[in-house]
Amino acid sequence: MYALTAKAMHDMDQFTINNGIPGMVLMENAGKALLNKVTEIFPDNNTKILIVIGSGNNGGDGLCLARWLLHLEYKVTVMFLGKVENMTEDTKNQLQIFNNLFKEEKILKYIASKTELKGYDLIIDGLLGTGINREISGDYLSLIDLINKSEGKKLSIDVPSGLNATNGQIMKIAVKADYTVTFANPKIGLLIGDGPDCCGKLAVADIGLDNNGYDEIDDKVTVCDEEFLLYGLNNILQQRKKNSHKGTYGTVGIVAGDETMLGASILAAKASYRAGCGLVKIFCPREAVNIYNVSIPEAVTRTYENNDLKDAKSKLKEFINECDSLCIGPGFREDSFGVELLNVVLASNARVVIDAGALNLLSLNLLDFTFRNCKCVLTPHIGEMAKLAKETNANVSQKMFEISEKFVNEYMTSLTLKSNSTIILLRKKDGTLFRYVNTMGNNGLATAGSGDVLTGIIGSLIAQGNTLDASLLYGVLMHAKASENYDNPRKMMASDIIENI
Repeated sequence: MYALTAKAMHDMDQFTINNGIPGMVLMENAGKALLNKVTEIFPDNNTKILIVIGSGNNGGDGLCLARWLLHLEYKVTVMFLGKVENMTEDTKNQLQIFNNLFKEEKILKYIASKTELKGYDLIIDGLLGTGINREISGDYLSLIDLINKSEGKKLSIDVPSGLNATNGQIMKIAVKADYTVTFANPKIGLLIGDGPDCCGKLAVADIGLDNNGYDEIDDKVTVCDEEFLLYGLNNILQQRKKNSHKGTYGTVGIVAGDETMLGASILAAKASYRAGCGLVKIFCPREAVNIYNVSIPEAVTRTYENNDLKDAKSKLKEFINECDSLCIGPGFREDSFGVELLNVVLASNARVVIDAGALNLLSLNLLDFTFRNCKCVLTPHIGEMAKLAKETNANVSQKMFEISEKFVNEYMTSLTLKSNSTIILLRKKDGTLFRYVNTMGNNGLATAGSGDVLTGIIGSLIAQGNTLDASLLYGVLMHAKASENYDNPRKMMASDIIENI
């Protein structure tokens, strides 16, 4: 399944209409899909329903739904905010049909000083659609505020009014829906940013768009769910063999070094084992050996003399040759010593996952990264991506795909941008870019060490013989799925994620 930007959704609609399916037919299909959801939630036709509409096509969908509900003898009130002359043609047609069939039904006009939204079991939001790209103000702001303060359940048509359908940002105010029925495809903004908090339970309704239109659209994103993950586990990733030994499943090397953050590298090491590699080796100062021996006795340590840069660089080159993949960043020192070790890794032939402290060092001098020899993937969170891209955190949050795509194209790498809904960008050698958004996981992942666990999982998949891109994509999904296997996200720690991989 694809998620689309607002523009891509408009293009899909237009492609379908141009191929002979009238917009009114699509609107009728949307109305019927809404009817199915409403009658599922509230099967009793004594339910009191308010349908709030605007002048766009969402308003037409709402009018179509109102007609169906009245046909089934539901208690329906329609409220309109806007001007009839500003209605789209299809919405005007729906209004005419509604008035012809239900002459006795009066459509209320929203007047801020006189309107109260009391006594409704369900309020259906058909006020604003996917085209919103500026802050909400005036009567629209006050009406959305009333909707949010009302006691009834809320259902939004296509997208909650006030939510940017492309980037998931609230345009000053947005409806906080209990349910959202979106048409044909999820809008990207429903899956990232504030989208998941605004849309409630999301349902995707097929309204009969021409699927050939996807071939004409560039700004689409593959939606990753449990079915997508299971397919990858069974058909993309390397399978376990009966005739095997620890060497079969590869060695993960973890380049540690910051004595104040040894826990991060320990989490990465444990996650690597849980994700299936045969052996984990940790490159660390000699003084840290006993900590690793106690914390993760399954791992092998390779040491260097603390603060002896010459010894560390020499030993690191040997260490790299012993490993099938490297993880650098969790528990990594962010100083000139760390820069020198990172440069050894960048100059090597290793396959590398770069995270955390190593990303912060990269952001200080991307020239070395540009001329790297290693093959790598990056796993930044919003703050780390902002440093890499020389942007603010707010800009990265608002333009997750745009800023990340610019970076991966400039530096020819794949990355995952970690957020409440993580995105994955896989860049091929020929410049082809594949976009993904993960819809699994929960807010339990918002805990210290979660990213270190992800790094270990990805490094483990690489060591087992998978491509870097496949390891990055399915590592993110395995990490997210592991969080769902834990009973209480509020209590979750990074070590719980490891135990549920």
